[in-house]
Amino acid sequence: MSLKAMPLLFLNMGGEMIYILDQRLRAQEIHQAKAEKVLDDILGLMCTSRFIEELFRPQSIYSAQSLRTIFYRLAHSSIMRLNKQSMDKLYDLMAMVFKYQVEQCSHPRQLLMVTLNHLDSMARFATAPRVSKQVQTAYDLAVQCYGNLPEGEMQDIRYDILNFFLDYRVKVSIFLKEKRQNPSGTFVIDVTGPLPEGVSMPGEIRYFDERGEITSTCRYPCKELPGEPSRSGSLAQNGDRGTTLGTNIGAAADGGNQPVQGTRARSDHLQKVMEDMTIGEPPASGGQQDLLNMMDALSE
Repeated sequence: MSLKAMPLLFLNMGGEMIYILDQRLRAQEIHQAKAEKVLDDILGLMCTSRFIEELFRPQSIYSAQSLRTIFYRLAHSSIMRLNKQSMDKLYDLMAMVFKYQVEQCSHPRQLLMVTLNHLDSMARFATAPRVSKQVQTAYDLAVQCYGNLPEGEMQDIRYDILNFFLDYRVKVSIFLKEKRQNPSGTFVIDVTGPLPEGVSMPGEIRYFDERGEITSTCRYPCKELPGEPSRSGSLAQNGDRGTTLGTNIGAAADGGNQPVQGTRARSDHLQKVMEDMTIGEPPASGGQQDLLNMMDALSE
C-alpha cells in the first residue's frame, strides 16, 4: 500500500469538481463576478497552504465517507449552495470520471500527467492572485513529489486508487451513450492507439546467447500494428502531457467554436446533476480527522 496516493486522488477529483461547477455556472448565466468568486473560494480552500501541506504528508487513503465529507465542505465553502441529492450526484460524477481516467492510463507515469492537466486547468480558473499562487504551490509539490518517482511506486499508487473505486460502479449517461461504459457500470478499456511509453513495437524476435547478448533477430507479420509508443509527457506548466485525460471534456475545442465530443451529452447530464444549485450570499464567519478538522477551521 502506498502512502502517496491521497494527493493524486484529491487533486484530480477536485479538478473534476471545478470543471462541473464552471459549466453549471455558465449554464445558469450566473454573473461573471459571482461565478469567479465561487471558483476562487473553492480553489482557495482546496489549495490553501496548510491544507496542501497536510494533504501531501505520507498517509493512507481516507475512507470513502471521509473524502465525500471533505468535498461536501469544499462545495459549501463559497456562496454556492447544493442540496444533498445534487451534492451526491456531483460527487458520483467526479468519482466516475476520475476512475475512468485512471483505468485508461496506459503507463503508470500517465497518472501524473492526468493530475498536471487538472492543475493546469485549475490555474486558469483562478482569478485572484492569492489563489493563483496557492494553485502554483500545489503544482510544484506534485512535480516534486511524483516527478522522479519510480514506475513501480507510481503503479502502486494507481492500484491503490483503483482499489478505492473498486466497487464504485455508478452508471453515467455520457459514458453509456459513447459506449465507454457497460450496463454493469464497468468501463470499456480502450486497447487501440499508441503503445505505452518505453514499450517496443511488436513483430521482432530476438535470440540471445548464454552471455545475454543478441545473436540474431527476425520479424514476423502482425495483423494489426499499434501506433508508435506514446511520447513522454512534459512536467512544465501547460506543457504537452502526451494525453488528453484530465482535460475538460466539456470545453470548446482549441482553435474553434465547435464543442468537443460528448459536450452536449455532458451538458444535459450536468443540468440534471446540478439543477438545484443556487448562488446566495456569503456564509457568516463563525488520524483521518486531520484534513476534516482543518477544512472546518479554514472555512470559518
